[in-house]
Amino acid sequence: EKLKGQPFIRFWKEGDRIFPLGMNGSKLLSDVFTAAKIPNSKKTTIPIICDEDHILWCYELVIDRRKIATEKDKKLTKITLLTA
Repeated sequence: EKLKGQPFIRFWKEGDRIFPLGMNGSKLLSDVFTAAKIPNSKKTTIPIICDEDHILWCYELVIDRRKIATEKDKKLTKITLLTA
């Protein structure tokens, strides 16, 4: 119910911002990568799931709290990401 449009996968762009689950405010994805000790050369290889409005999830690192399902939501979308 909270998604706008179809979810899609893309890769990091400078200035990407996320509102991490369990944290007030937002954080630059580049700061998330730095905290996780991701080298600059790998930033553009990490999949990011988005909808038309926001980043929803950065693979294995952070989930955006704005689109998390709650008990009030009636429709859910399950996204499965297969990796090699």
